[in-house]
Amino acid sequence: MPSRPAQAAPPNDQVEIAVTGDLAGITANPTLSPGFSTSIKDYVVRCRPGVNNVSLRLVGAGTITVGAQSGPTVTITVALRESQAVVVTPSSQGVAGQYWIRCLPQDFPQMTFNQPGNPPPGWYLTGTLFAAGDGSSALYA
Repeated sequence: MPSRPAQAAPPNDQVEIAVTGDLAGITANPTLSPGFSTSIKDYVVRCRPGVNNVSLRLVGAGTITVGAQSGPTVTITVALRESQAVVVTPSSQGVAGQYWIRCLPQDFPQMTFNQPGNPPPGWYLTGTLFAAGDGSSALYA
């Protein structure tokens, strides 16, 4: 079998939400992690097996429009399977303003991170250094 080069491609089954106007906040049920910040582009919610109804409350910096809904806030519910994502794209912020919310599988481990010092931004490899007595693992970035 011929080898193929490794590649990281975005999933092709994400749910797209187009927002007209400036987005100032997002909250979710189940809870969005980390809490929303316009400078953070990747988020997760913890999901159950099967289809999960994820409720998103989108808060505008003024009036926003999503589909037929318009106002300072818009609430929308999307159905996501484990590992699927919803991508919220405010039109005024373009592709650079995309916010990805991934539906973590129910068996995805809980993790904690320690960041010693003030490392520069970039990609970091992480690894499990030890298993804690409660069955969780501590990871260091």
